[in-house]
Amino acid sequence: MKRKVLFASLGPALALGVLMVACGPKEGIARKRPPGEFREGDVLFQHFDSRLCRMIRDVTGSQLTHCGLVVHRDGKPFVLEAKSPAVRFVHLDQWFVQGWKGYYAHFRPRKISREQIGKVALEAGRFLGRSYDLQYQLSDRKIYCSELVYKGFLRGARLELGTPQKLGELKWRPHETFIRILAGGSLPLERRIITPVAVARSPHLRLLKSTFPKMTVSDGK
Repeated sequence: MKRKVLFASLGPALALGVLMVACGPKEGIARKRPPGEFREGDVLFQHFDSRLCRMIRDVTGSQLTHCGLVVHRDGKPFVLEAKSPAVRFVHLDQWFVQGWKGYYAHFRPRKISREQIGKVALEAGRFLGRSYDLQYQLSDRKIYCSELVYKGFLRGARLELGTPQKLGELKWRPHETFIRILAGGSLPLERRIITPVAVARSPHLRLLKSTFPKMTVSDGK
């Protein structure tokens, strides 16, 4: 009982601290945008060296801990991403700068029309300004990065990028304390989560390029 009260009392303060760096850049290398064509509807992945993203890496077994959707605005490429404190557009050049050591993976949807891509961007764009979800719940009240991409494709093109998994099915044990802090003391092992690597593994996406030095097939096809 005392343990639960302690987590509940520490939770808001520590969660606020996590929000300040939630999958946010701790180490980045400024560089020019890498060569290649980045089309609307492409999905980009990267990693941040923050406590939260290190936990996501360990729990999912993948270096792909953050993702976003390429969207063109007035002819310029942006990435729509759910990142603390809220869903936002970030210019493609800046997106590459913010990632850890500049590593990224570039995926493109298979067999999808321009009309569908437009609807995907529209549906994902409805979440612009929505708060980041540290509880990782599949609700629309708040939203996290892979959930944003997942719902954009599901609602805009009726394509399911990946399969949600229960937290209990992942490698949560080494991070139980941190998970309890984020969840206000509880351990939501039945909570269904769509992880970044689950999105990358979808047969509806194909990998164009990855600069992660140790990325394997298990990190996405």
